Amino acid sequence: MKLDKIEKIVIAVVIFLVVNAIGMNYYNHQKYFHNRALPIYINNTEENKLPENIRELSKKYQSYIDLYKSDKPVLVYNYTTFKREGGIDKKFHEELSAKLEAENIDIEKIIFENWEDDTTEIALKNKKYLDGTETCGPSGKEEEKLKDFVDTAHHCINNICIIDVKNHRYLLMSPNVDYIAEEIKKYYHK
Repeated sequence: MKLDKIEKIVIAVVIFLVVNAIGMNYYNHQKYFHNRALPIYINNTEENKLPENIRELSKKYQSYIDLYKSDKPVLVYNYTTFKREGGIDKKFHEELSAKLEAENIDIEKIIFENWEDDTTEIALKNKKYLDGTETCGPSGKEEEKLKDFVDTAHHCINNICIIDVKNHRYLLMSPNVDYIAEEIKKYYHK
């Protein structure tokens, strides 16, 4: 099958457009990568409420039991073993550990290394609480409770937080080593 002149021109134009689109996408990606603004952390602590029955919920949903078992405040965070721009990585973990040790701050810790989102696993364990209809979000009351429970745990794990089950709250903190140490000291002196 031979192509005539017009078909060859059309194919050449399509190939040129595809190559050009790929090249522009790469250029825009590189431009974004080099010129993006770096995150700015403002030292801040945000207090959030925990459900009073958080321990019962963790047992019911068979998830995050360790996060909520202690009556003492627990420092919770996740770090990556690889360098992550603007994230909590191994260097941050080592600096925070050294700072807490140097300041003689003794606090229970639950630290996740390279934590992966476990929402699907939790949903599979709790199928009986999920509505079988196809919807984009939680549709039943129990499903909404499960979603809120998982979201709260993920909020802590993906950031820096002190979980205080006894007082039904968690403190979400900025990822600054010195600030975290000062907040823990302040928190203990209340």
